[in-house]
Amino acid sequence: MSLKKVHRHSWISLLVCWVIWVIIAYDRELIFRAANMICEEFSLSPTQWGYTIACITLSLALLSIPVSAFSDQHTAGWKRAIFQWPLIIGFALISLLSGITSMSNTFYKFVSLRILASIGCGVAEPIGVSNTAEWWPKEHRGFAIGTHHAGYPVGAMLSGIVMATIISYYGPEHWRYAFFLGIILAVPVMTFWVIYSTKKRYAEFHQSCLDNGFTPPMQFEIADQPIAKQEQSITPKNGRLMKTLKSRGILFTAGSTLITHIVYIGFLTIFPAYLYNIVGLDLAKAAGLSAVFTLTGIIGQIFWPTLSDKIGRRKTLILCGCWMAVGIASFCLTSGVTSVIIIQLIFGFSANAIWPIFYATASDYAEHDAIGTANSIITVALYVGGAIAPILMGYLLTEFGGWQSETGYTLCFLLMSVCAMLGVLLQIILSFIVKKEQQQT
Repeated sequence: MSLKKVHRHSWISLLVCWVIWVIIAYDRELIFRAANMICEEFSLSPTQWGYTIACITLSLALLSIPVSAFSDQHTAGWKRAIFQWPLIIGFALISLLSGITSMSNTFYKFVSLRILASIGCGVAEPIGVSNTAEWWPKEHRGFAIGTHHAGYPVGAMLSGIVMATIISYYGPEHWRYAFFLGIILAVPVMTFWVIYSTKKRYAEFHQSCLDNGFTPPMQFEIADQPIAKQEQSITPKNGRLMKTLKSRGILFTAGSTLITHIVYIGFLTIFPAYLYNIVGLDLAKAAGLSAVFTLTGIIGQIFWPTLSDKIGRRKTLILCGCWMAVGIASFCLTSGVTSVIIIQLIFGFSANAIWPIFYATASDYAEHDAIGTANSIITVALYVGGAIAPILMGYLLTEFGGWQSETGYTLCFLLMSVCAMLGVLLQIILSFIVKKEQQQT
């Protein structure tokens, strides 16, 4: 069915949620762009840096499931915007404190602030994905979530540009200035979204789905009585979570998410240091060029999820995962700046794109009143894998010579490639299970 028939409220919601996701991505990626300065200022070894990233990444998953389950029960649909406001503004404000030297001048102060910001940031992710899914018809869910997630490489690229600019103009000792931008963007965007997301507009979107032959994302009654009956969930909170956890499709997808995210976070953990210590770039260029992969990441975020609407989620995950495995292994072949840029662009086409497909898959398997809960399970898997990654990479670098060892980086790239293929394997196994169950019925 044509995208032209999708209601304008869906497009506006997608634009707003996209900008919110850019803000989240910008804040989350800053620590990787500042990796070389942080390690030098606090004298961190590869192992110590790995555990630091692991703690910050794991904190992204701490409250995701309970907060998302609460949001499903009380603030689904148009009300999620109200629920998002304190989450986005809150973590952006804490992030601002990370940029104030007196508040973050010791290692433990800085890490504590990043953990607090990450807790809010981690909760905001499944809420934002669910908000996007609930404002779009099911037939275009892959496109919508993929386009929404295209904001991540944009935010990641922005973090590289801002960090490189600050280092060039103010010096590497002022890298904290980059943390000031998030709150400036967050306040006007979130205020507009709270004002725009209303019962009336959501009812108009829902009716438009019915009029144009689309499948609405949620049960929703339009009548003279209060509009959103789905807000009063018929499934108890604990029952909703347990039912979601029993879904093989969601659990296998979460497993693939966990293993595959080792690739992405592992790459972010070591790549700026690789550019600085092995390729030989200065601090500003290492910060800026470490985000080159986001250029093709923006295209991939739209291409792969849209493809999943046409050929199916699992087939797309298998293809995208294989592309990621080959792309990350190709970094073993780099010989200079040009080859680093080319391979980044190849890897980037899949690097960001696979996550919205995981979320779309979980949304497809979820009950109508448990989309946020299903997405929060994917988020937890995402950041458990993300916490494992830097520990593995830090260990390998330390064991094979430290920051200046090319062998250590090569082994890291090969390990990440294996992880990408393991994620593919889980999807292949799930395909056989589903096919067998269909034959039995």
